[in-house]
Amino acid sequence: MGRIEKTVFLSYRRTNATWALAIFQNLTQNGYDVFFDYDGIASGDFERVILENIKARAHFLVLLTPSALERCGDPSDWLRREIETALDTRRNIVPLMLDGFEFGPGDQLGTLEALRHYNGLRVPVDYFSEAMFRLREKFLSVPLDAVLHPASPTARQAAEDQRAAAVTFPAVTEEKLREAEQPRYLFTVKIEYQDELEKIEGTRAEEPYGPSSLTIYDGGSVVARYSKKVERWVRQQRQP
Repeated sequence: MGRIEKTVFLSYRRTNATWALAIFQNLTQNGYDVFFDYDGIASGDFERVILENIKARAHFLVLLTPSALERCGDPSDWLRREIETALDTRRNIVPLMLDGFEFGPGDQLGTLEALRHYNGLRVPVDYFSEAMFRLREKFLSVPLDAVLHPASPTARQAAEDQRAAAVTFPAVTEEKLREAEQPRYLFTVKIEYQDELEKIEGTRAEEPYGPSSLTIYDGGSVVARYSKKVERWVRQQRQP
């Protein structure tokens, strides 16, 4: 029987940061060593740090919401690259399904097609603790047959820096997770003198200083702030 490992890589979109932090906190409190890119890695080291830490950890958790895979058609999309690396190196992949996520029969997943065949775990707000217990006891307590590739000192130090930053953050409450489940919108913003439209995902928007200003929120966090020069903006609800 193979050994049981307690090393985890947490893969997520920035829009799902509240969920990712809650999962990181729960696993860390239960003795798991979790790689969590919490406050960003220096751009020069980013690729090496991310890929080495996937290969150096036994378990790969990917957070899936209805919009999580939309940009995975782009070969340079980082969520796609993380999943591809986990598939290629035979990590223990566990899709964590949030906000009613479902794999659709018509989804064109390309290189990620194998992802739909992994046993996933639903993580509802009302039963978050129960889902985390099941994750630890069933999905992560499996013998490891895949080969682990030791990370370089640089990648190990980056992982420790991210962990140290994340553990200082207050515990994620059920209220915060409910905020994260608010309806999501795509805000399209036209800035004066700019031809290209800016597109930002979030849960709500305000015009704090009148119609030429705009602040976009994702739950309780500000994801974009325009103090002036907004010509117009529109909101389109994301489809489940």
